[in-house]
Amino acid sequence: MFIPIEGEDCIFLLNAVAMVHDRKRTTVYYSDGSVTTTGFRPVTLARRYKELMRDAVHPPVPAAQEVKDS
Repeated sequence: MFIPIEGEDCIFLLNAVAMVHDRKRTTVYYSDGSVTTTGFRPVTLARRYKELMRDAVHPPVPAAQEVKDS
């Protein structure tokens, strides 16, 4: 899972352990010790994620790949 942020950057949530908002920025802490910072508030990041998932294109499964009842 990911959240798009500034420009072409994004926040990956696979190994994120915390998001802390302080002094007009949000820091994302990862389980491997790395961090990412953004100017977006956690509420804005959540909204962006929901919009991304709502607007995502979910292509239909080709008929050849459908699971048939046996």
